[in-house]
Amino acid sequence: MATLDLSLVTLTLRNLLHANVRRLLGGVPPDMLQVTTMPPEQVEAGTPTLNLHLYAVREDPHFRNAVGLAGAVPPIAGQPMALRLYYILTPHMTVSEQFDAETQQRVMGMALKTFHDHPVISDTLAVAPNPVEGPLTVMEPALAGDGNRIEVSLRPMEPEEAVNFWAAEDQRTARLSAFYEVRTVLMEPEQPASARGTVFDVGIYARVSAAARITGSRAVLPFEMPAQTGFGAREIAVTPARATLRAPATPGRPRVRVSGHNLTSGDARAVRIRAFSWDAAEVIDPALNPDWALALETNEISFVPQAELRVDDGAGGVAVRAIRPGGHEIGLDVTSWRGQGTARLEARSDAGTAVIGLAPHITGFSGPDGNGRLRLNVDPVVDLLAPGTSVTLSVSGEIYAAVPALPAPPADRGLFRLTAASLRFGPLFDAAQPGAHPVRLSVNGVEAQPFWVEV
Repeated sequence: MATLDLSLVTLTLRNLLHANVRRLLGGVPPDMLQVTTMPPEQVEAGTPTLNLHLYAVREDPHFRNAVGLAGAVPPIAGQPMALRLYYILTPHMTVSEQFDAETQQRVMGMALKTFHDHPVISDTLAVAPNPVEGPLTVMEPALAGDGNRIEVSLRPMEPEEAVNFWAAEDQRTARLSAFYEVRTVLMEPEQPASARGTVFDVGIYARVSAAARITGSRAVLPFEMPAQTGFGAREIAVTPARATLRAPATPGRPRVRVSGHNLTSGDARAVRIRAFSWDAAEVIDPALNPDWALALETNEISFVPQAELRVDDGAGGVAVRAIRPGGHEIGLDVTSWRGQGTARLEARSDAGTAVIGLAPHITGFSGPDGNGRLRLNVDPVVDLLAPGTSVTLSVSGEIYAAVPALPAPPADRGLFRLTAASLRFGPLFDAAQPGAHPVRLSVNGVEAQPFWVEV
């Protein structure tokens, strides 16, 4: 049984009680017997009522080491959790504020016989309460069709143990009750996130080789320190890789490096890139994208990211796909061939992926203008106004808010307005006082290189 809804098991047991006890009562109509599932102390009944309440659950130790579904994340989530459910069965009948003990005991006996005669509930179990209604299927529709099997057994509790169950009701006599164990209910496991390939042949065209595997990414991010420090150009190593998108003619641009093992294995290889917002990855074809300077070595893939990627459009032409700032995955597909002629087989494998971040490049700033505003400029290969673009700005630790238009000073302080390649903002600091103010510009969650506004 695989379900996340325990109420389906309770409703199945209720269906069995309602149908079979009505049959034993002589085929009475449905409204002549109620079967409820509330806590027993909350039941108020003017008609004969049976209450079946789930009061405890515990894991079934017999299935604790069951084999799960391979490829689930995390792995234990692929193992179904086996449960045993514990119910208390109580009869209820009140007439003129007085308990009708005889009616309670009559329907209780019929309920006990019901679970005794039907200890196993399957898809095929059906009970006819009377000839008019005909057979009614007991299993809830949401559980039917999967070969589910519910086993019901009466727990051998001593009378004193039953009294302890009602110990909180210290002003009342222990209620007539029976305790049942239902097993085994399997909680639905997580589905695999990946699957092994199909084995089509064994022991033919075998060769010794290690699988290609990507292990991570790194990059060097260059930036300029404030002039007043005298430190000049600097660079920092960033892992996972983070690089800025710049015009193709920009000299000295650093490469993104994706590390791994046996990356040149196989007979053919394809490096692919996928933005987090894309449905599928695109291949970086070196012939169509020479400006990417793609290089593939045994333990490393390296390239210079560009703002455009040319891809095969599937109709013999070339399409251009924009590379926007944000998170991306770099992967490698490896293809191998075995055999010759009609016996030639093709095998493809995935070397995994590494995450990289692509960000806009801050080219400089200008101002203050006549309103005391500053303008931060970015390389125009990135369109800050492109649909779906999210921009955040902070200066000297203060977060600025984006607005469609800047109001007159001083209401514009702490606000910024976007154009395609710049941000104009009203500074919260005094732009007339000399100083260096650190800027943090993020587009789609990836931060640009370190930058300081010097005034």
